[in-house]
Amino acid sequence: MNIADLYAGFAEDMRNGTHHCPRFDHAVTRHELVDAVVESAARSQREASRAQRLKSIFNCLRSAMR
Repeated sequence: MNIADLYAGFAEDMRNGTHHCPRFDHAVTRHELVDAVVESAARSQREASRAQRLKSIFNCLRSAMR
């Protein structure tokens, strides 16, 4: 879908009183979804980094106990 298609869909909705063309609230919902995905990925990365640090500490302690 390109800009011309969006304008044509908007014009058709205005003429017919329909709501088939994506509206601003659709864009907001999509952006919220993308933000949630990005935050989830960042949180997952932080957890993986934390787990790796803990594993490294555990390995050092285990080596020191030998």
